[in-house]
Amino acid sequence: MEGSTAHRLSRTSLAGRIDTACLFLGTLLPAAVFLGSAVFEPLLVIVGLLWLGRMSAERTLPQLTDGCRSLVLPWFVWYGVIVVSLAWNGPGGKGWAHDIGMIRFPFFALAMLDVSGRRDIARPLLYGLGGCVLLILLNLSMARYLGHDLLGNDWPRYAHKLKEGYRTAALLQYIVPFFFCWSLLDRTLSWKNRLMLLLLVSAGCWMLWEVGMRTALGATLGALYAAMLYAFRRRTPVLTMLLALGGMVFVFLLQFLLGNDPQLGQKLSSLYHRFDIWKVCIQVWHRYPVLGSGISGFQETYTEVAAASGVLADHRFLGRLVASEATHAHNLVLMLLAATGLAGYLAFFWLFSSCIRSILKDYHWWRAGLLTWPVVLLISGLTGFNIYGSSYQAVLAFFIVLIGLPVQERQMA
Repeated sequence: MEGSTAHRLSRTSLAGRIDTACLFLGTLLPAAVFLGSAVFEPLLVIVGLLWLGRMSAERTLPQLTDGCRSLVLPWFVWYGVIVVSLAWNGPGGKGWAHDIGMIRFPFFALAMLDVSGRRDIARPLLYGLGGCVLLILLNLSMARYLGHDLLGNDWPRYAHKLKEGYRTAALLQYIVPFFFCWSLLDRTLSWKNRLMLLLLVSAGCWMLWEVGMRTALGATLGALYAAMLYAFRRRTPVLTMLLALGGMVFVFLLQFLLGNDPQLGQKLSSLYHRFDIWKVCIQVWHRYPVLGSGISGFQETYTEVAAASGVLADHRFLGRLVASEATHAHNLVLMLLAATGLAGYLAFFWLFSSCIRSILKDYHWWRAGLLTWPVVLLISGLTGFNIYGSSYQAVLAFFIVLIGLPVQERQMA
């Protein structure tokens, strides 16, 4: 009897340590995403394996609230569509392991949400976001003014749309509006904490400007503007001023886009390039309407369709040919449709709408910052980030964990 009791106590202690390890690693995920795939990929896998080991040792199933299940279920359905598309189309250039391995993202979210039923994880995760901003600030400042960051990476890696620049933008476009909206709407914050959040916001805006990725900067500014409109919606003078400011910015953009600028074509070359990509992606979806071309096979399919389609003739007036290669669709909806078809689009829409319902159900305290999450996702999805990219999926997983935290977690600040 005593041995049995000691065994149960030992097993309980081990389970508690595993929860602590999962929480610690989950808190580090934003910083790990910035450091690169060699850091965040093993972290995701370790969290999943630790959690599976805990479930096996305890012989229990995940204890999730209804709100958590409403997020986890559609994500696993979305993953199921990815696997079915892979089985139907066969592996592409990235191989079958690429698509099968995407299970690590919903598994991470499932593990963290299960841990949240036993631990208070909101505060550590929020500290993880703040620490990530400080880590990026330190490394970017060193690379900008000293020539190399802490890992020896030089400034061009930050000024490029890949590498550190891409990951910095992917993270900060969500973190900066989150902290800004939280600081505006949470009336329980002390002035010191509010000031700290605004300092992090200012640092994040500067870093986004330095990185120079227009999609992320536009998404961030759009979310900041939306947060201000919502915060001052009952103050007519301030709201009027903000609407006027937004109108002035819109007129300025129109003047830039439509004015008599001799270099206009050069400035809009990236936009024309996206038009090319979008037209080809529509053709890809028409060829594979239900399940898409598969994520691993998207690039090969795109190149094949670009060469065989009639899109080339549509661009003779621009004096160039359509882009014959693309890593992704540069549009959220088209990437979902082209890679995983109508089934993948509907599964993602289910997940996205469930996230919005969870946010709107309770946006008090720190959760007020989550109001900017769908704004950023939709704006950045207009022309930019690949929803199936591994670093972007990791950021998505982290924020879905925040969105799905149980009610008792939502009051933590």
